[in-house]
Amino acid sequence: MELADVSISFGGVQALREVSLQVTAGGICGLIGPNGAGKTTLFNCVTGVYRPQSGQVRWNGVDLTGMPRRQVIRHGVARTFQNLALFPELDVLQNVMLGAHHRYGAGIASAALRLPRFRAEEERVRAEAAEILRSLDLGQLAHAAPGDLTLGMAKRVELARALLSQPQLLLLDEPASGLVHSEVRELGELIRELRVRHGLTIVLVEHHMELVMSLADQVAVLASGQRIAFGSPTQVQQDPAVVAAYLGTAE
Repeated sequence: MELADVSISFGGVQALREVSLQVTAGGICGLIGPNGAGKTTLFNCVTGVYRPQSGQVRWNGVDLTGMPRRQVIRHGVARTFQNLALFPELDVLQNVMLGAHHRYGAGIASAALRLPRFRAEEERVRAEAAEILRSLDLGQLAHAAPGDLTLGMAKRVELARALLSQPQLLLLDEPASGLVHSEVRELGELIRELRVRHGLTIVLVEHHMELVMSLADQVAVLASGQRIAFGSPTQVQQDPAVVAAYLGTAE
């Protein structure tokens, strides 16, 4: 993934200011910074929620800048959200199946009339969703209501939905938020496993520093919409600008 001088503002507030970033394919990049630094805005620019006012977003050599969200997903980019986005009226399996909405090729008419081609695709997606749930130790919850899940389980369901879109680039927005220590440790192990199992490149926005520093090959730091540091976890932890802007001024 490559960002080149990406800038965007809202009502005169500069959310991102000429941010450039290169994420190594197959790696895990941690994206950290204070609240309001622009981390989620950056995710929104990558996934087509926002169109940058200047700069470019590229993945695998494809220019994603301003591309509609559905097309971005088709190019192998998926994400989870800081605030859970599960539909309470659907069960867990149905929520996960929504991750494959861009892959349906039967057309609106086939879907509306429940024609054989659509039903065949639906059953295939249902089987894939069930398999992903089993791989995340959630198979027994396929028909549970989202409201009956613990926070940790709900976050795994959202992760399962992202995986069903068959991504190559996975953006995780604060996946450890609200989890207890043991769940954070399990999450870290799961992310490592998923990277290998699915051949993923992962960008992780997270305030849990221990998780980020233990997982990431690269760490980028944003502050006030600007990239102030980028490098290995050790390099970033020792960077004076990071210490001053994020960890507090060094004595």
